[in-house]
Amino acid sequence: TQGTGLPLVLGQSPPMRAVLRTVERIAASGANILIEGESGTGKGLVAQTIHQQSPRAQGPFLAINCSGFQDQLLESELFGHEKGAFTGAATLKQGLFEVADRGTLFLDEVAEMSPAMQAKLLQVLDSREFRRVGGTRLHRADVRIVAATNKPMLKEVEAGRFREDLYYRLNVVDLAIPPLRERRDDIPLLVEHFLARFQASHGARKAISPEVLQALMEYAWPGNVRELANIVERMIILTPGEVIGIEQLPLTIRAPHPAAPVVASGSVSLADMERLHIASVLRQTGGKKMQAARLLGIDIKTLNKKIKDHEILPNPGA
Repeated sequence: TQGTGLPLVLGQSPPMRAVLRTVERIAASGANILIEGESGTGKGLVAQTIHQQSPRAQGPFLAINCSGFQDQLLESELFGHEKGAFTGAATLKQGLFEVADRGTLFLDEVAEMSPAMQAKLLQVLDSREFRRVGGTRLHRADVRIVAATNKPMLKEVEAGRFREDLYYRLNVVDLAIPPLRERRDDIPLLVEHFLARFQASHGARKAISPEVLQALMEYAWPGNVRELANIVERMIILTPGEVIGIEQLPLTIRAPHPAAPVVASGSVSLADMERLHIASVLRQTGGKKMQAARLLGIDIKTLNKKIKDHEILPNPGA
């Protein structure tokens, strides 16, 4: 919610209240924190909340998605580079560790770091010193690290994909963010929040009908809070009148896949439910993955992985 002037909204359900109580206790410490949770659960918002409630609140809060950069670029983003350090390094650049001094650095999708980058990050966390790429001088940094991952980190460590020593340096305190389907009580609050947020940017005041809210409460939300935000924005754009009606809901939410309504009875596994839902959204978008990923509130890389994991056919409607 940065840039809208609205406060951070995380939820008031018992699972989220438990998370926020932990956040209150750990924010004042300088300990590094690892936030685990599915894609779209709001890990970035929790990281911002930790920063805002900490003694570092007046310092910078900087975030980087570790999956979005190749090694050399990620190293340059984190530690900076000297002029001429590599092709395209036309000027000196300060890295995030330097700029975030006395603040908080949020490393999102930290499990995607290569072994070489993991080693470099560990060295910096141990010594609190770093060199810019192409530089020789050591720089000191007083930075608190909040890292996040949507992967089960202990399994990554056991599989040898993530360094155990780095895991323990990052995971001084572990926070698990529950998925939206496990905290449905938060849905009305989040809907109100997103209505206010998107109405501010789209300049349209709209209310939501009870039928729509009921459908949103019953839906499984595989894309979590991010998917909910996308759906609310879409409904605001598509609703001509002042009340958002059931016809503005995507078909997947309005009329779930025939096999999906048994969610409440618990007779369908979560994996099956996710597979059916992704296949249904792909049908709805005519197989267009970018559009499907946006509706699901996940990135294209995550969608491709889920399609592969669930063995979803390229044309699920065929």
